[in-house]
Amino acid sequence: MIYGISHLTFATGYNNKFINLIKKKYVNKFKSEKIPNNKEKKKFLTNKNRYHDISFYEKKNSYNLELVTYRKISSKINKISLNKKVINISVKDLKKEKKFLNLFCDTKNKFFTIKTPLTKSLLFFIKLQKKSAENFYYLDNQGLVSIAFFCSQIINFRNKIKKLYFCSKIFKIKINTVNYKVLLVRSKNNIIYEFLQVV
Repeated sequence: MIYGISHLTFATGYNNKFINLIKKKYVNKFKSEKIPNNKEKKKFLTNKNRYHDISFYEKKNSYNLELVTYRKISSKINKISLNKKVINISVKDLKKEKKFLNLFCDTKNKFFTIKTPLTKSLLFFIKLQKKSAENFYYLDNQGLVSIAFFCSQIINFRNKIKKLYFCSKIFKIKINTVNYKVLLVRSKNNIIYEFLQVV
């Protein structure tokens, strides 16, 4: 079961001007430094970064933002973008992405959302838009690289999709004193999604 959205992940290198822009518009809740990249996560990375830093930001009436900083970062990507409360995802095959999102989202008009979020902050609106060029990207490309959801029964969810989509094994990570089980999934359009279950 998907409870709602946790955050959007933005990857960047050190001393990027974007970091200063985020600091002006968002409130920093915590920062964790030198977190080892799990071997399962490395399947979704293109550079040999052993560690990454995480800064977690909040903004009223907006999605939480996880700023992940790598020593080595690859070229900018623009598969995921944010327009006010709408998360736009650009894909080559709309039908394939709809099929994936419908595994855990409700379709409402032209948006994918959830009917009963636990809190308003977990409500989300995802809109797909067709884009002919299909650029393969990784979590250490610069830009918005993934959408993270809170969920339960993460093992059952992985068992349901593992033969259909490229998935990591479920691994554990501790961020800001909280332990999580994590599952990374790449859709048929190469969009990366993250699923988190509090342990």
